[in-house]
Amino acid sequence: MKNNFFKTVLAVIILLSFVSSSKAQLSGNYPYPDRDNQRIQKYRPDIEVVDKKLKPQLGIDILAGIPFSDFADGYTTGFGGNLTLEKPVSKEILAGLSIGYIGFKQKELSGVNLGDRVALIPLSIGAKFFISPNFFAGFNAGAGLVVNGDAKTTLLYSPSIGLVTPIQKKNNLGISFKVERAGDISYGGLHISYSFGLVKSNG
Repeated sequence: MKNNFFKTVLAVIILLSFVSSSKAQLSGNYPYPDRDNQRIQKYRPDIEVVDKKLKPQLGIDILAGIPFSDFADGYTTGFGGNLTLEKPVSKEILAGLSIGYIGFKQKELSGVNLGDRVALIPLSIGAKFFISPNFFAGFNAGAGLVVNGDAKTTLLYSPSIGLVTPIQKKNNLGISFKVERAGDISYGGLHISYSFGLVKSNG
């Protein structure tokens, strides 16, 4: 079942990548880089261009996490969300600071629902590298607060892949898949995100 889930997620990301790329080619609205601005700067250097894509962005997302490895033996699918502040450092790289929450419920033991939960509160920094105008690979690292009766802090890291597509002048809709590890917690997470620019655009 878990393998089918991961295959479905990968298929959805690939399909949306083709759709998103086609939309970008038709509209000319590329998240990274902004090709219209490049053309203007090349052929009309007298025109001042403010690249609205190089502005800070605030992103919110919801996620579902499927446990794997030893963690899958004791816990079921978890749900949560993240809040991320991102700032482009170039037209292909986004640097970000992220904080979130995801909770997992313990599986039944011999038909008895123990009702125990474990929660992960991650705080991390990372980067997204845009391989194409819409498709990216990312990596985050930081600290995770694991709450399960008591609380402890552990090292956290999470590679990811995903895509974004513009839906307004400053806003993007995204989908991504990441693998996150924090101590004994390990899961594959599907994220649906919405990000919006924090600086008013001139466009």
